[in-house]
Amino acid sequence: NQEEQIECPFCVQIKAGKDTDYFILKRAKHHVVLLNAFPYAEGHLLIVPYDHVDSLEKLTPEARAELMELVVESTAKLKGLLKCDGFNIGWNIGPNSGASVVDHVHLHIIPRNAVGCSFMQTIGKTAVICFNMARLYRQLLPLFPEKDN
Repeated sequence: NQEEQIECPFCVQIKAGKDTDYFILKRAKHHVVLLNAFPYAEGHLLIVPYDHVDSLEKLTPEARAELMELVVESTAKLKGLLKCDGFNIGWNIGPNSGASVVDHVHLHIIPRNAVGCSFMQTIGKTAVICFNMARLYRQLLPLFPEKDN
C-alpha cells in the first residue's frame, strides 16, 4: 500500500531535531508548536502532539490540557507581534475533513485581520499570501520560553 510507505511529515519533523529547519518554535511536554509550511496567513501555526494519533480522544487528558494552554500562549504571542485582531482555530479530523495529514491530529491557529481573507476563503484555498517565513520565525522564536523538552 503506497499510503503505508509514506512516513508522517510531522513525525519526521519532530524526530529530526532540526527545529530551525522546520520552524519549530517550542517543544512542550506533549506537543510542538511550529509555523505551518503551507500557511493560509502570515503567522499560521500548528500545534502537533508527539504521539502519532488520529483523534483527540486518543490523547491523554494531560496532553489535551497542555494543548489548550499552548493555544492561549500562541495566540497571545501572535497578537502581540502581528497585531492581529482575530484568529481561526481548529482541527481537520478524519479522512473527509480536508486535512492534508489525516492520521496525525494537529491544531491550526490562523491569525486574522480586517484586511485578511475570510474563513470561507481559507477553506476554498483561494488566497495568495507572501511573507518571509524565516524572518517571521526569527521574530517569534524569542517570544516562546525555553523549550521544555
